[in-house]
Amino acid sequence: MESRHADFMAKIRSVLDRAMEALAERYPRQKPTQERLAALAGVKQPSVNEWKDGFPAMENAVRLSENLGICVEWLLTERGPKHPPRAPKDEIGTLSTIWPQLDERKKAEVTRFADFLKEDK
Repeated sequence: MESRHADFMAKIRSVLDRAMEALAERYPRQKPTQERLAALAGVKQPSVNEWKDGFPAMENAVRLSENLGICVEWLLTERGPKHPPRAPKDEIGTLSTIWPQLDERKKAEVTRFADFLKEDK
């Protein structure tokens, strides 16, 4: 029984492990360090070192997750998606993609609609 517990504990990764992994992925050309994590989280390096056995304050975890482009839940628990889902393209990006395919009549309609929206503000 003791061996199974040791095996299970060996598989559990700390918040620090996950944060270092995400840092290495986000900045692949730079060495991941606790100092860099501290700067991204807005804390001092000794606080980061404590993440081996504990958790950052929620505001620091959120800040770090935003700066690393990862989900807070994954950082803290290793559950859920590692990265947030991508937002759908904004309307301008979509419009710029299809604009060349529109005939002159459709382009004029879209332009009038855009002018209408500007006036509504």
